[in-house]
Amino acid sequence: MTPRLRGIAARQGNVFSTGDALRAGYTQQEVQRERRRGEWQSVSKGAYAERAVVESADEHALFGLRVAGALLTTRPGACASHASAAVLHGLPLLRLPEGVDLTTDTGAHLARRGYRLHVAPLPVEHRDTAAHGVSRTALARTVVDVARRLPLEEAVVVADAALASGKVSRAEVAAVLEWMQRWPGTAAARRTLDSADPRSESPGESLGRVRIVELGYAVDLQVRVSGLSGRVYRVDFVIDGIVIGEFDGKAKYTDPAMLRGRDPSAVLVAEKLRQEDLEDAGWPVVRFGWRDAHDPATLRRKIDAALARARRNRAT
Repeated sequence: MTPRLRGIAARQGNVFSTGDALRAGYTQQEVQRERRRGEWQSVSKGAYAERAVVESADEHALFGLRVAGALLTTRPGACASHASAAVLHGLPLLRLPEGVDLTTDTGAHLARRGYRLHVAPLPVEHRDTAAHGVSRTALARTVVDVARRLPLEEAVVVADAALASGKVSRAEVAAVLEWMQRWPGTAAARRTLDSADPRSESPGESLGRVRIVELGYAVDLQVRVSGLSGRVYRVDFVIDGIVIGEFDGKAKYTDPAMLRGRDPSAVLVAEKLRQEDLEDAGWPVVRFGWRDAHDPATLRRKIDAALARARRNRAT
């Protein structure tokens, strides 16, 4: 790819159209040749990216290319919105969207292969631009739009992460929600904001907290608890004031960023000793993972058994 076309692509999310290529000096025959050779790969209808860009992208980056491609080929003034904007903001989602969502404040709603174009008021303060030039809804607007459409547990994952990032405040999200108060889904968005907690440190913790609260238990997050040794530990949850809840995602033992140079087996041993110290001090520990978070009946049995142990401990 020529430097001129690469520069054009860089300003619009690393994607380009046939028209961009022609304006950069390629002939129609050269465009067809690059597409036929697979050097330019389709990311959405009418939009392309270099092979190297596509092959180096993870699933979130690939979705970002789809978003940028959709914006490139729709009407001017549109921006990525809803879960699509959440991806561009780097917010976690329990599942990537099947299609791209865009919003514009003019024209009519439009559904095309691969994306939906919503028409809604979009004041300038509800917009911003990603580092690679792709227009998206601002973070507070994105949180509200996601919360208006997604189930509570999925929306809370996004809201927790947004608040924890420090890039948006609860008051800013509440202000957007107040501005949209008569829009569809705002009641669900209010429940999400009420449930959101920036102390949550991972999507698994967010999902687990929602599930535990839905089951009727009281939950406090990131609580400092003493083991029998006197050592103080920070635990994911304290449930009903007497049981410790810990979310066990695979990343805790496999993600280099979370391992921080430690050997995975040493991490497992340290976790075992930590749990023994807490339980010796009378704190039953419930460990649960993604499967349990999606299986409320099993999660309830685990918590109830731990609560029964805690009550027996306190009665002796």
